[in-house]
Amino acid sequence: MNLYEVNPSQVRALPLVSRMKYFENQKRWKECADVATRAFGQNKDIQGWVMVSWLSCSLKRAEVQEKPEEVLFRPISTLQKSITLLDRGPWRQHLGTLWLRGLAALIDQNSSLVDSALAWAFLRPELLSPELKNKYFERLQKTKHQTSFGSKRTYAPASSDPELEMNQSLPGKFQKLWRDRLVDTYNGLWDVKSPEIGVFFGQILKLDAVKLADIAQNLHRRANYSDALTLCEEALRQGSSTTSLLWMAGRSSLFVGQYEKAKTYFQTLIERHSGTEEYFEGLFRLGLLHFRLGNPLQAVTYFERLLATGRDKTELNTRYWYVRSLYAANSERANVERDSLIEDYPFSYYGLKLIAEKNENKISFDVKDLPELPKQVTLVGDAVHTWKRAQKLLKAGLWIEAGQEISELPWSRNPILQLAWARWLAKNKQWPPAIRLVNQAFENSPGLKNWDMMKFFFPQDYIGLIKVESERRMLHPRLIQSLIRQESAFGIRAVSTSNAMGLMQMIPPTANDIAKQMKLTLQMPEDMYSPVINIPMGIFYVAQMLEEFKGHVPLALASYNAGPTRIKLWLASRADTKELTSVISTEPRDEIWFDELPWNETSFYVKAILRNVLLYQMREENSLTLKPAFWADLTTKNAKTL
Repeated sequence: MNLYEVNPSQVRALPLVSRMKYFENQKRWKECADVATRAFGQNKDIQGWVMVSWLSCSLKRAEVQEKPEEVLFRPISTLQKSITLLDRGPWRQHLGTLWLRGLAALIDQNSSLVDSALAWAFLRPELLSPELKNKYFERLQKTKHQTSFGSKRTYAPASSDPELEMNQSLPGKFQKLWRDRLVDTYNGLWDVKSPEIGVFFGQILKLDAVKLADIAQNLHRRANYSDALTLCEEALRQGSSTTSLLWMAGRSSLFVGQYEKAKTYFQTLIERHSGTEEYFEGLFRLGLLHFRLGNPLQAVTYFERLLATGRDKTELNTRYWYVRSLYAANSERANVERDSLIEDYPFSYYGLKLIAEKNENKISFDVKDLPELPKQVTLVGDAVHTWKRAQKLLKAGLWIEAGQEISELPWSRNPILQLAWARWLAKNKQWPPAIRLVNQAFENSPGLKNWDMMKFFFPQDYIGLIKVESERRMLHPRLIQSLIRQESAFGIRAVSTSNAMGLMQMIPPTANDIAKQMKLTLQMPEDMYSPVINIPMGIFYVAQMLEEFKGHVPLALASYNAGPTRIKLWLASRADTKELTSVISTEPRDEIWFDELPWNETSFYVKAILRNVLLYQMREENSLTLKPAFWADLTTKNAKTL
């Protein structure tokens, strides 16, 4: 059941738990809380999750109530009577945080409910924000309590800093990288293209090799490749030849188009620093550079050296450009290596391209018998209760809560069992673990790779909303589906290490900027987890990136991942990429920049989404004819004819 797509006229017929969650999704806080009071008593096995929604909705109501205690007293007192919910179940951390927030809202009320909760709160200091700590500290002073709050000493007088008083030990301190004020000033001047920049750069050049290398790394990260190269060369002139220095010099030379220098620095790197991470990258970039310069035989040599190391991390990219180099050199081995790559990586972007070229631009897969998957999996102990709760939540449409339950189940390393789990998860809309498991199964047992299995893992969720918003921005829905699959694997509450949130993984600054342009009022982070908000905002941003890069889909995707400023700086650094926005082509030489990018994540990201576009079409049509520059049609009014 997808509660985001329920017809409003059918809400009254929903089970209590489903109705409660529907109202929560719709921000109808009072109705959510009212239904939760009944759902709590009737669903003992999932009371923890019901209480999470009850408290969440009550807290939202309390924000606009003159007397929040009238709204919060009942759920908090109910939880007080079922306090063991805070010590078990995957809801416990979230529930504990909500409970303490509710107590903080009631803390000025002189009630025994708050006083009895303080002792428990002190055992959970990790749940308290600085604001909550301050409130509890003030409460303690008023009630003349003194407690250690997890330490062996008591509170200081009320005039002391409560943050310091309530935490005897702070998290470990990390040493910051050395930053010279001169460099900070220089970076600021470079950002605004100030004419005074030369004076500051001259002073930097007088520093010793160690500091020059450190500053060069800073400039390299900021995409100031020209000045980074100058500093690297000065440090090399002073006698330094560290791995990172040669690596930066080679990359910076490449990115500004000084290819002979790049070859020299990468060649020195692989000769002096064999076996390092930089060595492997040096081999790959030398092969790629020689291919770009029309020297396929030299490219073959470097790719063969890299493949001989057994380096799995770059194997697909290396083998693809090795195949391209063999064809360019008219080698008889080209077809053999092509077929081998197709066999090992049939569902990759490069594998699909080679399949199309082999079959007169047609992409299809051989029919294989599906492996027989077990219909039952044995669970023991707590996993049995977890499984039952997950099934009940899924039936009620509480996908996020079910996903948290499922994440606590033990996963098998047996590829057949992984596929069995993946199929079940896919049928129940648990896409992130389903996609992760099918990928693991195929990686662990390549012989299991099968299109009839793979196609189940390209979701059609939210397709109605995606179509409406995509057509509004003149985009093909398949592009958005493909991006969502890569960004979040259709996980509504996906959060990245950079705090990108929701289906289309928007970071807060970007989300706030887009919201202003769309004249939306956001409640962060909750709104980022709502498909009806996240998807329109994400599509708006995709359309913006496409406009900035003149409809060039791969560049727009790269900018969605790495940021438009970084992509523009990288493109502007050399003649071969300055006019890339006008190159509408999927020829290998016009896609070589995918693997020349400075960021491995972005390189993988662009190819993964283009791959997804093709496989989504395969899912719908079972076969396709690959058109030249197929991605160009993803941004036109007639994109539906793709």
